[in-house]
Amino acid sequence: MSEALTLGPADPRDPAIAALVQTHHDTSRLQYDEADCHSLDTQAVAESGVAMFAAWLDGQAVAIGGLKPFGSTFASGAVELKSMHTSHAARGRGVATALLEHLLQAARDAGHADIYLEAGRADEYAAPARALYARHGFTECPPFGDYVAREASIFMTRAL
Repeated sequence: MSEALTLGPADPRDPAIAALVQTHHDTSRLQYDEADCHSLDTQAVAESGVAMFAAWLDGQAVAIGGLKPFGSTFASGAVELKSMHTSHAARGRGVATALLEHLLQAARDAGHADIYLEAGRADEYAAPARALYARHGFTECPPFGDYVAREASIFMTRAL
C-alpha cells in the first residue's frame, strides 16, 4: 500500500466517520429485514458506548469499526466487534485487515480476554467480512448477549 494509512480512535459525530457509519447501516438495512439488521445508525453508535476506531488513507476516512462493551464497563473481560465497514474505494487494499488487527490490539490493551461479533449470512454482502474474521481466528459460536439465533445471523468469537 503506497498511501499513508493511519489508524486510531474516531468520533462517531465527526462528519466523515458518521458518513461511514450511516453507509454501513443503510447498506445493512437493504440486505436484511428489520428484525435481522443489527447495525447501528450514527446516533445509536454515539449513544451506545461503542468505542469507534477508523482507518484513514492520506487523511481521508475510509473504514470504521467499533468495540462495544459487555455490561457496564468497557474492560469487563469480553467485548463485541461492531459496525466494521470499509468504503468501496478502499476495499482490496489491506485496510480492513489493518483496522481489524488494530481493533483486536485495542481490545487486548483494554484488558479483554474474548471478542465476539454478529455477522450476516447474505453471501454477496457479508461473505468477505466473514472470511476476514475467519482468517483472524474467529470461529462460529452460539448467540451471545441479547442476540437470539436467527437464520440471517452468524455469531463468531475468538480469544484475545
